[in-house]
Amino acid sequence: MDFPFHWSADTRSGSDIANTLVCNCDPAGYIERLGTGTSDMVTRAKEAGLREPDFVQEEDFKAIIYRVNTDKVQKGGQGVIDHVTDHVSKSVLILEKELSRDEMMTTLRLRHAPTFRENYPHPALNAGIIEMTIPDKPKSVKQKYRLTAKGKTIQQQLRSNR
Repeated sequence: MDFPFHWSADTRSGSDIANTLVCNCDPAGYIERLGTGTSDMVTRAKEAGLREPDFVQEEDFKAIIYRVNTDKVQKGGQGVIDHVTDHVSKSVLILEKELSRDEMMTTLRLRHAPTFRENYPHPALNAGIIEMTIPDKPKSVKQKYRLTAKGKTIQQQLRSNR
């Protein structure tokens, strides 16, 4: 890990009080805690299997934290399957079995049906990631959703990225 100004995790774990007047204005000790989170960011990124954060000192100090890319899911070296939004990813991850709209909403802790339909099942249906159990009756009270073969592949890839 590269810290700016030749800092290291050891040199950032505490500080010498240069101006006791300023520190007396900080009874909660907030100033002393500043800068001690960089080691935690690196440790947590490694634990999550992510790339280490980059630390940049320009006009301001910046920490660039990398996340798992769920926009493009790879299929065993055969290229990108689809654009997978966070909402669709969540739908894919909860579909272990056939679920109704209400069961999906409850599992995802959602309440607003129109927003749910627009953000979760519709994009996944249009992309061929999930399918209806009764496609001829989309508004049936017995309607449920399940993963397609494509959806199962995406589910496996998303789980392996966790």
